[in-house]
Amino acid sequence: MREIKFRAWYKEENRMIDLYKITPLILNENIDGLFIPFDKKYILMQFTGLLDKNGKEIYGGDVVKFHEEEICEINWDITGCCYYCSNGYDYPSIHSKLDMSFAKYSEVIGNIYENPELLN
Repeated sequence: MREIKFRAWYKEENRMIDLYKITPLILNENIDGLFIPFDKKYILMQFTGLLDKNGKEIYGGDVVKFHEEEICEINWDITGCCYYCSNGYDYPSIHSKLDMSFAKYSEVIGNIYENPELLN
């Protein structure tokens, strides 16, 4: 079972923030789940449960380099109920379902909020 973790982009200050600073989270071994009040100032990004080739956690919204050449963004596919990597085109080689074999050949190089230029 993968660890459920989030990070947040604070839109008002254009920076990543520690979730523990924005709201009291209910994180308790006796309680299954996580409670985060909805607030439009924050964009939550969930941990995919996978690590890149350097051991860095991969989150939705991350920009990764795959096989040292393809740059793509990690997104959630609500229809397929999975994370995938896409560069905006509909090529199967890039529109790839995220799994352990993908992760071991990828490297997180930024995210869409702090480094939008990486996708250009």
